[in-house]
Formats: sequence, C-alpha cells, structure tokens
Amino acid sequence: MVTQLQPDVRAYLHGAEVIKRYIRVEDVTQEYELSVEETEYIAKAAGSVYKLTRIHLVKKERLQRGSANF
Repeated sequence: MVTQLQPDVRAYLHGAEVIKRYIRVEDVTQEYELSVEETEYIAKAAGSVYKLTRIHLVKKERLQRGSANF
C-alpha cells in the first residue's frame, strides 16, 4: 500500500542541517546496501512507502523500526 504525500513535508531543519524524513528507494538501497527488491519488500512491510507525483519515497524512521524485525 502506498500513501499519497504532500511535497512540503519531506524534510525538517535541525539547526543549519536539513534532515530528510523521506528518501528515494534508490538512496535506501545505497545506504543500507540492499537490492531494490529487498528494499521495496521491507519498506512495504513496514508501511513506509509514500507516493509523490512520479516518485516513491521511503520514510526513514518507519523503515528503521520495520527493518529491525527482519
């Protein structure tokens, strides 16, 4: 299941640093060294896949909680 996401909630400021809440599936594969299929499976199981126009994003916090079960 994919949730529709508004474009203005993708990141928040922490001091001068921008911390991304939502990242692209491709970035998750590089960060966690997983294949695209594994990333999509874990993200969907954790309920962390969100959809913008033509882009699928993953909520980092929810993915990390969900991947702890795998």
